[in-house]
Amino acid sequence: MNQLIETSFVGPMHNRIMDDVTKLPSFPKYTDREVYATAKARIELYYASNNLGKPDVIPFDDVERNILKVMAANNDMKPYFSELLSERQIVQKQYDFLIEINGKFLNAKDPNKVGSDLFDIQQKVHEEPGLSFNQKALVFGAAMVGISSAPYWYAGLRNPNSPWGQGDDPPPAAAPWWVRGLRDLAGFVGGFVVGELISGGNPVVGVAAGAATAAGCSAKD
Repeated sequence: MNQLIETSFVGPMHNRIMDDVTKLPSFPKYTDREVYATAKARIELYYASNNLGKPDVIPFDDVERNILKVMAANNDMKPYFSELLSERQIVQKQYDFLIEINGKFLNAKDPNKVGSDLFDIQQKVHEEPGLSFNQKALVFGAAMVGISSAPYWYAGLRNPNSPWGQGDDPPPAAAPWWVRGLRDLAGFVGGFVVGELISGGNPVVGVAAGAATAAGCSAKD
């Protein structure tokens, strides 16, 4: 993996993982561990089928720990990204991009506008001279997850015939589509950081770990 575009599969794969979750026998009463197993199986199959190398998906405990951190940030990921920055798990320029992405999601009305804005941010990430490939891959991949998950949740939550459907009158405690999308990409960031760390800087493992954690954050609410 030596081109940013090679991380683009994480967005569509995230949506396929969410579709897989709806087919669990326990749906909609699944557990975090069931979601993790579903994501891990999907990721490993995709990597093997496309000769992407061994994903070495991080252990469930690491995924769960990051899911809880993302969920604790509620509907605004700025505190979560600030924590990653203060812990030196991301650098300032990554943080700046992530805060920009965060702002595109907050109280968003149109998933297509979110996708267009995130595409523009991806171009800026690609051209940024002050970041290494791995540092760019974290932000680029997060944006890709957001581009895919925003319309997925917008359509899925509003369609009463969808397994995720809530219709136009969702339960009062239900998270809106943009919150789910924002949690997805924040989960990808947290998972990528852990995967890259335990693999000694291998972006293949970082992307896989990010995909697994993003799925857990989607399914948590």
